[in-house]
Amino acid sequence: MKKYDHQKIIEMYNAGKTEREIAKEIGIGHKYIRSILIRHGIIEAQHHIDKGKIKALHRAGWTAEEIAADMYIEAEQVREVLG
Repeated sequence: MKKYDHQKIIEMYNAGKTEREIAKEIGIGHKYIRSILIRHGIIEAQHHIDKGKIKALHRAGWTAEEIAADMYIEAEQVREVLG
C-alpha cells in the first residue's frame, strides 16, 4: 500500500482545501483523506456507528483495526461494540 504524506494533507486542509480537493490533487479517494484527518484529530467522525456491520465484518474474520479503518472510526470503538 502506498504511503501518503499525512502532514501535507493536514496542511492542505488547514489552508482551506476541502477533502475532495485534496483527494483530487493527491490522487486518492476523499474518504481516505477523511480517515487521515480523523486519525490525526483534525476532524471528528460524524456518523452513526453501524454495529451490525461491525459484527458482520468481525464474523468474516476482520480485525478490529481493519474494521475501524474501513468505517473511519477508532479501533477502540469497534472493540466496545464487540464487547
